[in-house]
Amino acid sequence: MKPWRKVVPVIVSASLMVAGAASAWAHDAGKHARFSDLHQAAWAEAAVEQLAALHIIGGYPDGTF
Repeated sequence: MKPWRKVVPVIVSASLMVAGAASAWAHDAGKHARFSDLHQAAWAEAAVEQLAALHIIGGYPDGTF
């Protein structure tokens, strides 16, 4: 049996688990973080809220970004 036949299913499974977790984090991003000065039409709104939900960025204590 070739060694890659053992490794490929593990890599595929791990990739699917990571993709599922990333999807769940992205789904929650819009629910938890809101900045009063960031409008929904802003080009970076989705990215800013996702990073805030992941606690990578936090904004200012007054609720602004």
